Amino acid sequence: MAKFTELEKERIREELIEVAYRFFIDKGFKSTSIEDITSSVGIAKSSFYIFCESKEMLYMELLAREGEQIEKQV
Repeated sequence: MAKFTELEKERIREELIEVAYRFFIDKGFKSTSIEDITSSVGIAKSSFYIFCESKEMLYMELLAREGEQIEKQV
């Protein structure tokens, strides 16, 4: 499995979140595969689990971030 520095881990995790957000909007959660997300970011599918526990947990992170944005606007 690939080794990443802490800085790379932070950057890649943010990129995974951004890419997943776009895929979830365009294709929907069920139709988006981990491979869709990882290939767009340029990492191996197996490396996904270094950054995220599961696709569902990634989705939950997105929901939490969206909730924070809504709170800031209120």
